[in-house]
Amino acid sequence: APAARAGMSAVKEDKMDNAEGTGGGEEKERKTSSIETSAVKEEKMESGGAEEKGSKKRNSEDKPDEAQPKKKAKVEGPAGYTKYLLKGIEGVKQEAVAGVLDRAAIPYTRLWKQRAKDAAEVWLPADEVIAKGSCFVLDGTKVHGRVMRVVLSDDDEAQTPAAAAPPEDKSLSAKTLERQVTPLHDMSYKDQLYFKSSLLNGTLKKLTSKMIAELSSNNNSLGLAWVRKANKGPCLPLPPIHASPVVNGYRNKNEFTVGYDRDGKPCVGFRYGRFADGDSSVGCADNCLHIPEIALKIASAVTAFLRDQQDLQCWIAANHKGTWRMVMVRHSTAGEVMAVIQYASTNSEPEKLAGVLKKLEAYLKEKADSGEIQLTSLFFQEYNNVSNRADDSIPVRLAWGAEFFHEKLLGLDFRISPSAFFQVNTQAAEVLNALIRDFASSSGQDVVLDVCCGTGTIGLCVAAGAGKVVGIEICEPAVEDARKNEERNKVTNCTWLAGRAEDKIKEAIDTHVTPGSSCIAIVDPPREGLHWKVLKALRGAKEIERIVYVACNHVNWIDQARQLCSLHDNRCSDGEPFEPVKVRGVDLFPHTPHVELLSVFERGATLARTREAEKEAAGEG
Repeated sequence: APAARAGMSAVKEDKMDNAEGTGGGEEKERKTSSIETSAVKEEKMESGGAEEKGSKKRNSEDKPDEAQPKKKAKVEGPAGYTKYLLKGIEGVKQEAVAGVLDRAAIPYTRLWKQRAKDAAEVWLPADEVIAKGSCFVLDGTKVHGRVMRVVLSDDDEAQTPAAAAPPEDKSLSAKTLERQVTPLHDMSYKDQLYFKSSLLNGTLKKLTSKMIAELSSNNNSLGLAWVRKANKGPCLPLPPIHASPVVNGYRNKNEFTVGYDRDGKPCVGFRYGRFADGDSSVGCADNCLHIPEIALKIASAVTAFLRDQQDLQCWIAANHKGTWRMVMVRHSTAGEVMAVIQYASTNSEPEKLAGVLKKLEAYLKEKADSGEIQLTSLFFQEYNNVSNRADDSIPVRLAWGAEFFHEKLLGLDFRISPSAFFQVNTQAAEVLNALIRDFASSSGQDVVLDVCCGTGTIGLCVAAGAGKVVGIEICEPAVEDARKNEERNKVTNCTWLAGRAEDKIKEAIDTHVTPGSSCIAIVDPPREGLHWKVLKALRGAKEIERIVYVACNHVNWIDQARQLCSLHDNRCSDGEPFEPVKVRGVDLFPHTPHVELLSVFERGATLARTREAEKEAAGEG
């Protein structure tokens, strides 16, 4: 969903920067994984360990009465879990480590960390695939400025840092960029989906736990029927995740950082900085499986220009010096490609900068005309703020080509401008929007509210089966794009409102929902979720009996769902609580741990009909 959202909080998330890792192994044999290989052990043996052991054995035979030191007993963890060490985090509190694990949705149990200690102890599932995925996600994560390493614990040998340290060729300095930005790329796609299913099931279970805790704290022993039915398990059964139709090169929008590589040369790619402590260098993205060749060739062409045909500096975030900041590339399935070159103007002479921009413009046009790169539109964006990301209000300037291109989705045609929101995986977005349309299950007479509608993608996809669609979006340019998309597709039953969702929901209902009719709300918020005022407005509107929630961050979804279903939340308890009735995962981001979670909440007569249909399907009717 767009960056500017109706009534959204400005909660900042610590983004997970991930790298290579692995885990698991058979618990009984306690074999080390590829994070902790046998190389360290072999080195010990080769450096005289075997001779020393032999000497100790002879001495013990000579002195049979002398007490021998006892080995430290292994700590037995819960059944089905294996102990790992999270190393390199001395000075970090246990609460901070737990926050990292929770934000990544890692399915752990038993976490122990003393602040002064270098390592935390955590038990991860013994399931080989889940453990492997968890270690891939966690290894290399930055916690309060310290880079965390994951090793499989061996209570006999992990008593010293050397025993658990990764071999030299697995050190953080040798981590590859693709393992940072696509941490699951070494797993088969089948295993990736299995791992993501485990993450979603953990999320659904946490919602149940939160509801139980809330009911208990309010002395509500009776509670809610659906919570009792879940019985401390997932709030609903999770069907198999919808796989992405395309696994590699799927991103239709790619934002490359401009900086210096580890040899000090200009490079257009991805930054190592948040991954390796103190390293702000940029690496080439050629080996990142999710980036298409179209985008990689443009990044390579701009890299060559910056190195060989000009002398302005790359932007350095530490001191806010330099000129070149970012290259964004978008493309359509029809082969239309636009690029945006972002630069700062405050650190260079205006005449010199203008000349270099003209030169770059001509250089890329020549490359496009010769067929060396595929590029149909070139834009420039001046951005002098110190923050890394420009918001949608920062204008772009067209150098040559078309101002926008069009993309097809479920038979509809959408206008894509440089700043317009569109799902980054077009083919998987078709799967997602078809599922949203099915989950909305409009009767053909219902009013559908598309909250956080952006450029109208979801609203237009469900319009054919609705009586009326009302889109609500705080970003006015996005609303204007939605109107143009409606006109282009000859859709006639949509209305678009610009403003805060908490203000516009009531206005939309008062204007478009007739007495006695029901209303369906579809919400597709950014990663931080809906502001509590929006949740309150949804619950307070009695006409809304079904909510389809599209969550790109299923961890934040947990508390959002709790507020929709709560009996006791003081901020959002206006109106009858909802119940979750359906969930489904859709993978839009292969090789990463991210996955979309679709959920349906119902109440009132709509919920009653659903429960009755479930009884009939089960043969109880």
